[in-house]
Amino acid sequence: MWCFFLVECAFMYECCGEQLFTLSSAKGELDPPLPRLRLIGQNDLPLVEVFVPCCGETLDIILDTVRAACASDYPTARFLRPNLSYHSPGNLNYGLFEIKRPFPPEFIAIMDADCMPTPDFLRATLPHMLTQPKLAIVGSAQYYYNLPDGDPLNQALDYYSAIKILQLNRLGKSFASGSGCSILTQSGDQILVLTEMVQLGLIPASFEGHVFQTSRHKVEVSELMLSWSPSTSNAIPRRYRPALAWIGFGLTWKIVARYMMNIFIPLALASGQQLVPTTLLRLQMGLAVSYISAFWLYEWLRPAHTGFRFLATRECRTNSSFQFPILTLSLRTHSSGNQPARSGVTGSTQNPWNLPTAPYSIWSCYSKNHESDQLFTRVAWPPMLLLCYLTLTSSFTPLRCSIWPLRYPNRGLALGPHPNHPQAVFPREEVRLAVMNRQRPPLGQFYHLVLVPVVLAALVSFALVI
Repeated sequence: MWCFFLVECAFMYECCGEQLFTLSSAKGELDPPLPRLRLIGQNDLPLVEVFVPCCGETLDIILDTVRAACASDYPTARFLRPNLSYHSPGNLNYGLFEIKRPFPPEFIAIMDADCMPTPDFLRATLPHMLTQPKLAIVGSAQYYYNLPDGDPLNQALDYYSAIKILQLNRLGKSFASGSGCSILTQSGDQILVLTEMVQLGLIPASFEGHVFQTSRHKVEVSELMLSWSPSTSNAIPRRYRPALAWIGFGLTWKIVARYMMNIFIPLALASGQQLVPTTLLRLQMGLAVSYISAFWLYEWLRPAHTGFRFLATRECRTNSSFQFPILTLSLRTHSSGNQPARSGVTGSTQNPWNLPTAPYSIWSCYSKNHESDQLFTRVAWPPMLLLCYLTLTSSFTPLRCSIWPLRYPNRGLALGPHPNHPQAVFPREEVRLAVMNRQRPPLGQFYHLVLVPVVLAALVSFALVI
């Protein structure tokens, strides 16, 4: 019972945090949408220097990005040659301090080596900083032209691009990823992220590459907890350290909470004990069903409000990537010959008798216990059904992709002539339209999620007869 209570607390922390964030950003709902600005003309434009940091990309990918950057719709007299100094993103700060020119640029632009800017990238990002003096960075959402059909691993980050960026902009808490952004070389303290397509990049074209990239990103963000260190070598200003450390702590806690769900849910089912007391069971059932109904209603109203269709509990499902490092570690342990002990403490995952008893405990609720409270306080307890559903569906996708590899589009076939330069390449128009159109399909979900209201209705009817 207490193990399941901890699981519920961990899940509530993640969901309530997301819901409170949505409520806090609702105060800016009536604000006018972010304008689509463009610099016009060829005279009196600011000086910009472009960085293309490289970190192990192949030469053809780097050259395509450099040529696309050179083909930008911007006067060459105000556009300095991209600084291809082979600095990795971790050493980008060093590259910035190496700028030594008689006339330092007013702005710098940073582009990933595998993300090609659109011809109007500079004309789209610079106007916001020219009209808002406090802006220090204008970033952009990342779009990808080699997504597999259906994007089952959510590599496109649809939820972040369609929902999260708008909320962060309204709260003034946006952050730049360091790719596809323009930066003011003078002082500034605000960040804005554009949702329009001004860059097109590549995602890892394999399941293993996605595992490595996602794991690396999560580890790097979790390391922000170290920014609170009082060490003299910590160059982060003191006023920013608590906020950065809290971001790292929040992500780390989400990872731990996801592990807790995967470990404690099977143990709770295998124990055969009641998950909730039978006292006032009808009232508990009513409250549980009401909460889950409100949870799903919230998940369906968000895409309806934004006009963007994404899978319900999308942010929960994307967290399935948090389990990749554990999965990889487990596979390495197994391949190295380190086998778990044949016996262990009762209730421990090292005991091989515990997990196989979970199906027996579930079956016994149906075959041996005819009282409805035996069923509803164990397997059919609504929060348990919801958590099992989320855990199984989020874990099935990576397992399926590891068994049946995804087919990624050929990069060469997706590229065509650049609209501004004959020697440069750029994603074809039909590819760009496909990337944009996939964000606005008809609203509605008719997959296995249609079973959710059916199950809730069945639980309500059973609860009424208890």
